[in-house]
Amino acid sequence: MFDIQSYYKRNQSAITAGFLVVLAFAIPLYDKLVVYIISLILLNWLIGGGWRKRYNLIRKNTSRRYLLAFSSIYFAYCIGLLYTSNFSYALMDLGMKLSLLIFPLLFATMEDDVIDEKGLYRIFYSYLIGSVGVTLVVLVWAFMNFTRTNSTEVFYYKYLSAFQHPSYLAMNLDFAVAGIIFILLSKGKDLSKRLRKLLIMLIVYFFAIIIMLASKAGIISLLMVLVFSIASIIIYRKDYVIGLLFLFIVPFSFIGAYYVFPNTFTRINKTTDVVTGASQYDSNTSEGTGERLLIWGASLELVRKNPILGVGTGDVKDVLLQKYQEKGITNAYLLRLNAHNQYLQTTIALGILGLLVVLGCLFLPLYEALRQKNILVFLFILIVAFNLLVESMFERQAGIVFYSFFNALLFFWMRVMKSKALF
Repeated sequence: MFDIQSYYKRNQSAITAGFLVVLAFAIPLYDKLVVYIISLILLNWLIGGGWRKRYNLIRKNTSRRYLLAFSSIYFAYCIGLLYTSNFSYALMDLGMKLSLLIFPLLFATMEDDVIDEKGLYRIFYSYLIGSVGVTLVVLVWAFMNFTRTNSTEVFYYKYLSAFQHPSYLAMNLDFAVAGIIFILLSKGKDLSKRLRKLLIMLIVYFFAIIIMLASKAGIISLLMVLVFSIASIIIYRKDYVIGLLFLFIVPFSFIGAYYVFPNTFTRINKTTDVVTGASQYDSNTSEGTGERLLIWGASLELVRKNPILGVGTGDVKDVLLQKYQEKGITNAYLLRLNAHNQYLQTTIALGILGLLVVLGCLFLPLYEALRQKNILVFLFILIVAFNLLVESMFERQAGIVFYSFFNALLFFWMRVMKSKALF
């Protein structure tokens, strides 16, 4: 007779690894699907039991305790419940942010045999396939709209990324490019010639899609990924020929993109005009950069009023809307926009102490990446830290899951699996 319980116990590690592969595939695709997969992962973890063994794994391993420390962001928001007024919003917010607790806990208690090096690459390849999948979907969608409207605008920005915010899709593709560069640098000689060519073609393909998405943060993140990758090739790997070749190719790629995708760079030129003062904007503006500058000014005023502890987990949205209304920032008020800067958003909610928690959770993996010369972790933190400047990533499911999953996975790989992936 088939014993499902004993079968499950024998194969729980494989089941967990399978769920992680599926989740990596789904992250760039659809954030609502991701919620169900995370629920299955959590259920699988709870059913697995072995609580004493899990406790001992954490107790005996400093790296696992560091991993668990990433959940401090979630607990900081829990502390914010003690002095919040809008308790219902706070509970909803904590529910959305639950991944900030789940993934550090999952990976801190995960046995070493769940993910080996091959398993890690399976997760990366699954993420790449998901990234290709979502870009093909949006391109088909844009082409269908083009046949109906005959307007090339459907291939740009929010018209192209119809199913999620273009900044978040661009961020996912930036990390996909970083992942491909890591694979080529660390495993290039072991890959078949056909696979190497395919990966290089994917970099070019993702480059084009990121430009078409016209996300300023996405384009700047892409540029940083490419520049730091070239620097690592030249400085650490001493591969001067390849490094200088890419140093020549990258600038000309952006110059070419300027002429091939004029709509994107028209949007960037508008941003430049706003920042330099060449273009004026008022409090009713809906232009992205001008609106952000207004929101950041309002946010800084709120930070000054409650600098140490903030206003509490549930009150951050209320005080922002009140400030928008007070300062006449009409569009932000009507759309109920967040601070569009996670550092400011967290400081408004939890004060400077909460901000220090977030900065600490970024600094720890960055320090380890530099110490161990791990290019993938370095590029991931670079992408996240920059996007936190222009998006309140922890206020959207897409940003929370992207950060919490890959941050925990990469730190587990770097510290617990003791990766030797060099720059």
